[in-house]
Amino acid sequence: TDAGGRLRISATVADAVLLLRFDDSAPGVADAALPQLFDRFYRVESSRNRATGGTGLGLAISLKIAEAHGGSLQAAASPLGGLRVELRLPLAAAGR
Repeated sequence: TDAGGRLRISATVADAVLLLRFDDSAPGVADAALPQLFDRFYRVESSRNRATGGTGLGLAISLKIAEAHGGSLQAAASPLGGLRVELRLPLAAAGR
């Protein structure tokens, strides 16, 4: 989010799954861009390049880490006007 914006982080547990939710304030991401956010090298702003906007790998790597742990990572519009990212991770069974 831009300077002065808000970030709300919440955590819940249900059915042996940890849900971490990150909601930020505007600016958000266009609905058309949401399915591509986790693609390698994808940048929402086409004007960005490696020198000014990273490599476009961070969310792709985050998704692979979540999946390697049996979880998922999803993005949607946030009720705060920006982006919502949800990370779901299974909790280990007792004794494992």
